[in-house]
Amino acid sequence: MNQEKIGQNEQIPNFSGIEEAKIEDLDAITALNHKLCIKENREFDATIDPDYPTSQRGKEGFKEEIENLDSLTLVAKAGDKVIGYLMGGHAEVEDYRTVKNIYEIGSMWVDDKYRGKGIGTKLMDRFEDWARERGATRLKVIASAQNEGAINLYRKRGFENYDLVLEKDLVQDTKDSV
Repeated sequence: MNQEKIGQNEQIPNFSGIEEAKIEDLDAITALNHKLCIKENREFDATIDPDYPTSQRGKEGFKEEIENLDSLTLVAKAGDKVIGYLMGGHAEVEDYRTVKNIYEIGSMWVDDKYRGKGIGTKLMDRFEDWARERGATRLKVIASAQNEGAINLYRKRGFENYDLVLEKDLVQDTKDSV
């Protein structure tokens, strides 16, 4: 059985590595992103539509990202099974900022049973190398404020707080307004 050591002497059976996604990986990426959206909706943000990834528009968006030359979609595999992915690319930068070449990790997920084994780090390493090759001077990632696990991973990778986005719900419960 092929095994690769990752992280803290952890082994992943049949780990076959990190590679650029192909269109054949679309269904697996969609399924993993569906898990991400379910978790986000249940634990962090009820405004996330957990079914978006499986909608026609969601699938088309993932397909476009895989095919977009300004984006990179990576998959982590154990054998032929996709066990994680990362999507990212060149980010739009506000006119008032002095830094102009920012790349953003848009979405990342590693299946639960493979977490804590360094796969997220490997995905991020590969994305960072790709962004540097394209002249990136800065990376960014957006995470739900309550998602401490993801935030801790990003901080270990050198990400620091930059913006704080606050939202206010303007829809009031009709019982309270009567």
